Amino acid sequence: MIKVSILIPTYNREEKLKIAIKSSLNQDYENLEVIVGDDGSSDNTPEIVKEFLEDTRFVYYRNEKNLGMVKNWRKGVYEVASGDYFLILGDDDYYVDNGYVRKAIDLIKGHENLLLVRSNGYLLYENTGKKYDVLLQIKKLRKVKLFL
Repeated sequence: MIKVSILIPTYNREEKLKIAIKSSLNQDYENLEVIVGDDGSSDNTPEIVKEFLEDTRFVYYRNEKNLGMVKNWRKGVYEVASGDYFLILGDDDYYVDNGYVRKAIDLIKGHENLLLVRSNGYLLYENTGKKYDVLLQIKKLRKVKLFL
């Protein structure tokens, strides 16, 4: 069975992190790991994640010094994640569909040449309740060499 790693990189975002973690662990896809990559937060992030440490699907790492966003992502993807596929979820984002990962894997299984699975989303301004669609326009995919 295909394993999926959800990486949640974070830095001093304790107020939203718990929601991101819960929405990831609530996915109905079985072969899943949820990784929080703490980039040396000085807030209560280590305390927040303690609630999830007993879940065998949950992994937490903490950088001794702040690496910066991209290097923290790279560390999570290349050194920590064990999945066949990965997702990066912002520490202030969350899944609204508990079947998102399962649906994405079903698409991959049905299309062996598939390069990318993505979804649209929305921005929610909590103080006003207004929602704005985020539509990612990808008109053409091309091969690129990644320097990671």
